[in-house]
This record gives sequence, C-alpha cells and structure tokens, in this order.
Amino acid sequence: MAFPLGFFGEQGGESIHHEFVQLASTYCKVKPDTTHLKQMLQEHYLIVHPKNRQAIPVKPTRNLKRNQESSETSTNVQIVLLKWRELKNAIADASYIDLLHLSSVHSPFSIKPGTQRVEECLRTVVTKVYGQGKGLRGTSRVIFLNKEKSVQVYHHELEHGNSVIKNRLEKCEEEKKDLKGEIQELEIRCGELLQELESAEYRMQDLENESEKAVQENKQLSEYLDFLEDVMICTNCSEKLKNHGRPIHEVSKRQGNRKIKEVKTNAAKALWFLESFGLTLDSVKVTDKDGKITDLDYGTDDRCSKASFHNLSQEGQDTVSSLLYIMDNFCVGDAAYHEVSMIVDDAPRSYLIKQCRSDLNKIFHISKTQENTQEPK
Repeated sequence: MAFPLGFFGEQGGESIHHEFVQLASTYCKVKPDTTHLKQMLQEHYLIVHPKNRQAIPVKPTRNLKRNQESSETSTNVQIVLLKWRELKNAIADASYIDLLHLSSVHSPFSIKPGTQRVEECLRTVVTKVYGQGKGLRGTSRVIFLNKEKSVQVYHHELEHGNSVIKNRLEKCEEEKKDLKGEIQELEIRCGELLQELESAEYRMQDLENESEKAVQENKQLSEYLDFLEDVMICTNCSEKLKNHGRPIHEVSKRQGNRKIKEVKTNAAKALWFLESFGLTLDSVKVTDKDGKITDLDYGTDDRCSKASFHNLSQEGQDTVSSLLYIMDNFCVGDAAYHEVSMIVDDAPRSYLIKQCRSDLNKIFHISKTQENTQEPK
C-alpha cells in the first residue's frame, strides 16, 4: 500500500485512485492491454519507492548513465523532507528540529530545541520541495528526489556548544589515556619479561654447565664402581669362594681342618669392607649341621699358631723321635712321610719330623773330610 494511504486513511485511497486515473490517461495509447497495465504498475511502483529503480530496468536513453550514477550516490534527502511534511501534518506538536534529530541519530552535532530560525528554515525547505516535486513523474521525479538541500546553522544554535562532539572527544581522550596507561604497563611488563628471559638464559647456561660437569662426574664414578666391582666385589664374592666339595661334617678330621682354614681365609676376603668402617676382624664363630661350634680366630698369626716341636708334650716329642728313628733305619724320605701324613689323620706333621732332626743335628758337629786323604791299606 502507498505511504499516503497509511497516514490519511480514506483520503489516501482517493489519492491512489486519482494517481491511477492519471497513469491510465498517460499510457492510454500503449498496446496491448497487458503492456498498458504493466507500465502503469511499474510507474506507480517507482513513485511509491524510487529506490526500486535499481530492480526495474530503465529504458535506454542518452542520460541513462548520469541518472544511474545520481541514483546510486544520492541519499534521497528530498524524500526525507516530504516525509517530514506528512508527519508534521499528522502530528501538529512535532517540530522540524525534532524530526531532524530522529532522522540523524548518528550525526556528530545537535541543534538546540526551540531555535526559531532553524525551525523556519527547515519549514521553508520542506515547503519548497513539496511544491517543486508536485506533479513530477517518472525520470524527472527521480532526478528531483536525488537533489540535495542545505541549511545554514550557526555555532550558538548548536546544543551546549556542540556537546556531542565534546562528549565524543572527552570519551576519546579517556580512551587514549587508558590506552597510554595500558601501553606503559605493557612496556614495564615487557621489560620485566625480558629481564626474566635473560636471567633464565643465564640460569639455563649454568644448568647446562652443571649438567655437563655432573655427567662427567657420573662417568668417573661409574668407571670407579666398575673398577670396584671387578677388583673387590667380583674378586671377594665370586664363585671361587664357594665350596665345591663335601661339607665339613662329612669329611675326615684332617680335611675338616683344611676346610676350616679355607673358610677362615674366604671369610676374611668377604668381609673386606670392615676396614672402611675402621674395624678389624678378630674372630668368627660358626656352627655346622651337627651343632659343632668352631671359632675362627684372626687375632694371632697363622705362622705363629703352628705347633712347634718344643711346644709338644713329652709324649708327643717321644712319638716324633720314634718316627724319625724308624725313617732313618728304613731310609724313608721326607716326601714319602708327607704323603703318609696326608692320609693318616693322627700322624704328626712332616715339619715336626724336620724340626726334630734339626735339633738332633745341632748336638753333633759334622765336618767335611779332605778330598786328598787316602784310605788305609
């Protein structure tokens, strides 16, 4: 429905009827009737809303390009002024200054309400536009509506000395000040972050140096541990210390004594770490499966602990002397007797026989005879 019909009711309908009668007389010679009716509707369509010219092709003319450029770049101020007149007629209390404020919400200025000169200028412009556009149709009306109008406004007629611009300027200044503060804070923060980054780089360099040093030390310690395992642990705790024969309680007394000595030696090797604690191995007490307790004494030297011929009892010395007499009479050597002493558990040791012979030899002085001495005939 056309715009006047919405505001004037019955009068709007009559105006539309009058307009269609004029269009019918204008296009009365257009044939056929369908084309005649189409031309009337298109013209009415453009009169109601001139921007529809963009949707309806325009008849090619010499001024087509100029009309299109004017239609595209124009703001249709004339239409706004005509609407103001219609609203003014509908609402008597409304002023043209109020209508200007409503039509230019985003304008950077505002006019003081009640300014009579500006109100009169706007009324005059609206009246002229209405009078000049009355009766125009088609392209002429489109060109007329695309024309611009200007009204002169003085500085003192602006509201509060152009308060809108001042408010925007103050707001921009506040935003500028806030942005400067944020920029300063960001610069300070950037400086702090830069210092932290530099300190972190120095710290990282120190950590890398410490890491390299620690790796080198760990390598040396690893080599030293390998050395200890090879020299100490593997030597003192190897399979060589394990008994590969029968247990002590299953062997003879002589072999048991040998195994006791072997256990004593291996125990001293296995307890090598006592010296690192400042301790000295003195004795070890062990018990076999038969419940027999054996005390391994490390306090005396093994060489001094050997039984001497002079330390034997009289019965023991007599036994050794008797064995030496038998060996001399039957020409039994020390090696042969040693093998016998290894088999017989209660037989005296061969070194006791040697000590007894040495003591007997000390009683007599034996000298070597001359080589040239002739035997008596």
